[in-house]
Amino acid sequence: MAGKYAKDLIGTGERILVVEKDPTTRGLYFEILSVNGYNVQLAENSIHAIALYEKYHPKYDLILTDLQFPHLMEFISFVLDKNPNAKALFTSSSYIRGNFMNVDTFRVIKKPLDIVELFQLIRFQLKSKHVAEIEM
Repeated sequence: MAGKYAKDLIGTGERILVVEKDPTTRGLYFEILSVNGYNVQLAENSIHAIALYEKYHPKYDLILTDLQFPHLMEFISFVLDKNPNAKALFTSSSYIRGNFMNVDTFRVIKKPLDIVELFQLIRFQLKSKHVAEIEM
């Protein structure tokens, strides 16, 4: 099924690991991203996320998770041990600008999410080796 957003925002099968504790939000991410060309895997907690990342980490192009995720730091440490160049987008209801944990490939997007902005940042992250400062 073709997505409804601009062609340059649509995925081409890139693999995204979505880590989200809320089942409704997890389902919405899955629907929005997969309908628009992304290959999405879902994790409901840090244990599940670590197991998936351990098994598939070379295949993940991006991680999408909330900054309020339980045991986030343990998960991020695990990810960075496996792949120091991992790319991630973090969602937050607090206004945060810039990178996260001084990792150039980690970005934060403010909630509530604007779907077009989410797709723009996903595309930007996927194309970038180092994340430039984006005004949000």
